[in-house]
Amino acid sequence: DKNVREYWTLQRAIHYINNNQRKEGLEQLYLIPESSIYAEDASRVLRQIHELNADVLIESLKQSAGDLNACSSMVQSWNAATRLKVARELISRSHEKPAEWQRNSIKAILSESIEFPNHMTGELYRLLGDSTNAAKCFKLAIEQDGETIHTLTGLADVTRDAEGMKRVLRATSQDANKSYWYWLANLRLVEWHLQDGGDKVDAIAKINRLRKMDASLGGTHFQHLFNELSE
Repeated sequence: DKNVREYWTLQRAIHYINNNQRKEGLEQLYLIPESSIYAEDASRVLRQIHELNADVLIESLKQSAGDLNACSSMVQSWNAATRLKVARELISRSHEKPAEWQRNSIKAILSESIEFPNHMTGELYRLLGDSTNAAKCFKLAIEQDGETIHTLTGLADVTRDAEGMKRVLRATSQDANKSYWYWLANLRLVEWHLQDGGDKVDAIAKINRLRKMDASLGGTHFQHLFNELSE
């Protein structure tokens, strides 16, 4: 019957997890509904593995990303250290390859967490497109800890500060491996140039010079956005 099936689903999940097959174990745990008599056991197993691996934490959020309430409930069950770990991982993944599911995850993290450093909170708000709160946090971070490339770029982005972005380029252009912030600064400067009625030929020439430096233009995400500006 239903209870027997759910019991063996839980046992399969535990078997997978004990054999370092976390993805398969999570897939089994997600099959156990909240109404099940084994739901509490499944939640306990999830909490235990949450502390072990950031990938597991992110996968759990991704599975619930369509429902902000579900995301928030999951975040509430974590301690402060776990939330911090997930926030850092969400920022890293958003920089590498933004995805829609990340937005609810970030919203849930922000709604339940007030203990993050200001620069991190600012970046989470920036990724959500909340320029007002992002600017407040970046300014606080700069006042308290001084200016960094991270806070300078973040603040320049949300306040549309072209001179600030040029400072970012001067500070990062000599690095052999150009950072996320370098490519973001270049993207915004080209974007703002066009929005302000600048010559598109100049913008395309700038993008072509960047392409000679790195054919990928800083990675798939940035390449796509630069290509859109070139069209």
